Amino acid sequence: MLFGDKLIVDLEAEKFGDIFGFLEMRGPYISRTSVHCLRILKTAVSHYLKPELYGYLDGVHLGHDSQKPSEFENIGEGLLDLQESAKQKGLGSLMLACSRCGTARGYLKESKLEVFHQSEDTIPSFLFCNLNRIIDRFEGKHVILSPTSGLIRDNEMDFEDMSSSEVKPSIIIFVTHSPYGSEWTFGAISFALACANHEIATDVVFIEDGVLLLTGPHQITEGEGIFNLQEIIEATCDIENLRFFGYEPSLEMRGLSNVYMLEGLNKIKASGLHELLISSQSQGKNNLKRVIFF
Repeated sequence: MLFGDKLIVDLEAEKFGDIFGFLEMRGPYISRTSVHCLRILKTAVSHYLKPELYGYLDGVHLGHDSQKPSEFENIGEGLLDLQESAKQKGLGSLMLACSRCGTARGYLKESKLEVFHQSEDTIPSFLFCNLNRIIDRFEGKHVILSPTSGLIRDNEMDFEDMSSSEVKPSIIIFVTHSPYGSEWTFGAISFALACANHEIATDVVFIEDGVLLLTGPHQITEGEGIFNLQEIIEATCDIENLRFFGYEPSLEMRGLSNVYMLEGLNKIKASGLHELLISSQSQGKNNLKRVIFF
């Protein structure tokens, strides 16, 4: 059995519904994750699951038109083949990309955009939209994976009870990158805020180099053109459905045990992290948790 088939079978993905989603945040060719994304979505189609691709950060590049790699699998053509395969099985497909990320990368040039906008620089049906439209898909109970992700189901609740429950799947976001050297941390916080605003129980854990966000306080001038991420956390820490944590072992390994602590952010030990991941009572009764690493 191929890896993709085994993954879908082991996940019992069909029992989560007739949709299989994938969140891609890396561009093609510099990273192989786009190849694996494409293959797992093709496998999902073979299991009669509707494929959905969500492009975020550099993941919006997957839909670029006229890709011509000399030595690698052509991702753009692969997505077109995926659409055709799904159509032949009567499944349809959905490919959404974040409009903020697309605008930053030059895909969107018009001042007024449609709710779902087709760029002249992308393949057909690769649609740009507000991040909130992508988060709409995270309210459902279908399987959504990313290159570094997990899915935790309450073993005490069977699939039938889970599908009938009105509780939205919760999400735990691990932030692993330093705050300003890349878009990862800002992207993670933006994604978390969007989830919380959709009444999705959202926990954000700064871990590994992500804890460098806690050093400070940060001083950023207006001319630098970037957001002060500490100020964003302090301004949003009281939002319902949203919690921020700093992982103590990561702080200790970097000699930051006595680091500057942000308002609204709590330190968490390994035992607390285990509870966050496993407990069905985290932020209320949740029967399904998504785990995504940024």
